[in-house]
Amino acid sequence: MKDGIASTFYALILAITGAYSLFILKKVNQKELSINWIAVSVLINIASVFIVFMALKYVPITVFNIKWNLISNIIVTMTGVFLLKEVLSINEIIGIVLAFISIIIIDMEHILNLF
Repeated sequence: MKDGIASTFYALILAITGAYSLFILKKVNQKELSINWIAVSVLINIASVFIVFMALKYVPITVFNIKWNLISNIIVTMTGVFLLKEVLSINEIIGIVLAFISIIIIDMEHILNLF
């Protein structure tokens, strides 16, 4: 796996686990899950340290952090919209599209090297 693509993969995994952790916390807050589920959320966050450690083998922390933040924002937003039925404004939708485009621009060199 190419370095840039590998770091994007790790950022995606980190974003998905983070979104799941936030989803659990939201459901506990809404009293739809028992408070014991907070332990699952904590374990997910502990595991995220190891994911970051693996990703830093491929790219500088600054690049990884940008990818992680962008992908995380997209995943958490999708979780809110599709699972929690939250509604987005047009400005928020445009921001998400721009975040997705940013990820492609950051990884463009690595994407082109795949072909």
